[in-house]
Amino acid sequence: MISFLLKRPLGTLSACLCLVILGAFALFYMPINLYPHTQFPVLTISTILSDSSPEEIETLITKPIEEAIADIAGLRKIQSLSHSGESEITLQFHYGKSISEKALEVRSRIRRLFPLLPKDARFPVITRYDPSDSPVAILAVMGKVSQEEAGEWVLHTLKPKLGRIDGVATVRVSGAPKKEITVDCDAGRLNALSLTIHDVMLAIKGGHETLPAGFLTREGRHLSVLTAGKHQTPEDVELQPVHVSENGALLTVGQLAHVKLGIEEPAEITRYNGQLLITVEIYRSTDADLRQVWKEVGTLLDDIRTGDESAPIIQVVSNQAAELETVLRRMNIMIAMTATITACVLFIFLGNLRSTVVVLSAIPFSLFVTILLMKLLGVTFDLLSLGGLTLGLGILVDNAIVVVESISRRWTEGDGVTKGVVDGTEDVAFPLLLSTLTTVIVFIPVMTISREIRLLFSGFAWTVAAS
Repeated sequence: MISFLLKRPLGTLSACLCLVILGAFALFYMPINLYPHTQFPVLTISTILSDSSPEEIETLITKPIEEAIADIAGLRKIQSLSHSGESEITLQFHYGKSISEKALEVRSRIRRLFPLLPKDARFPVITRYDPSDSPVAILAVMGKVSQEEAGEWVLHTLKPKLGRIDGVATVRVSGAPKKEITVDCDAGRLNALSLTIHDVMLAIKGGHETLPAGFLTREGRHLSVLTAGKHQTPEDVELQPVHVSENGALLTVGQLAHVKLGIEEPAEITRYNGQLLITVEIYRSTDADLRQVWKEVGTLLDDIRTGDESAPIIQVVSNQAAELETVLRRMNIMIAMTATITACVLFIFLGNLRSTVVVLSAIPFSLFVTILLMKLLGVTFDLLSLGGLTLGLGILVDNAIVVVESISRRWTEGDGVTKGVVDGTEDVAFPLLLSTLTTVIVFIPVMTISREIRLLFSGFAWTVAAS
């Protein structure tokens, strides 16, 4: 093979350049993540029923859900934890099953079961574990204005702007006070009119629903009509009818209770360095580039800081893109140091600038070809695959030094240029092949320890093998 390549230098160079160009295109479209994209076949079902004992949670929530999902195909294990006010059920499926499809099936069964659960129970939340699903960034909002004003600004200004960024899947807000309408009934007046708090509650609930009201025919088209009954202000609640007295007078909520606008009791309290604040978690879609998403988020935050003086103070608590940039910068430094040290050692050892350049040229060539193979294998850049890339390039340089030294020895013995290259390479080709295969094969036992290990380290192993 070496003789064949040397007899066709232009064709060989063209083929190498084509591989480098394809690798450059693959690098341009290669997503970069901080953590490996793994989907463990595990789902967690969390259901909240406030002010309930563990025994009640187990009887009313946990067991009915377990019975409803016990016969799902591919289910391997069910583990439940019932404690005060909450039920947590962990489902583990066999590997090879689509966890997205199983999540839809579990949600469908729970939806059919939900009407049979206690009325005060919240709809179960189904989550799945994936290290790459952690938030891209966590923002802390504080200062300048009150907590209530900051919460209104975050919910109605910051969150919608973040949600419109391309690549942002979800924006979650924690610690933001929410407004609520409080109805304080007059017990004496209710007793005088033979009414109860339940009557007031039913009246408010009935007036707060959007209900179908038939169809409207226009130009041969049937349009559905809905009654918009959502209460937006305390005045809307005060005008809600409750009862018609014996003399025909209409009694409203405002005549039977004191209605006021207040702040809902927070479900969580968040602090940063001891200061009460609001946290905003930004999640990206699966195929979105981490650095591009943060670039647009950072641009938006800069615009808010410079253009809106009334906006609260926004601090970045966590940023995956910054951590990834640190990893990439250190990897570039390592590659540059490896190339520099290799060049110095080779030049001192061989005393030949051409041989030194040949070895160094193998680094970028192998780098681009490896990226092309990673793209074909479906491996993306992350902490582990970048580590595998660095390790593989180190092994490559070791092999290149051995080959160049063998060729140099042949030249010293009087062989011509072409014959020295062919014979020098053939002298060490088979031992280097076995050595490299040994390095690659050593990952096979690691990959068979468990399926979890294989999911985490498959990208690392494929990258080492490819490079």
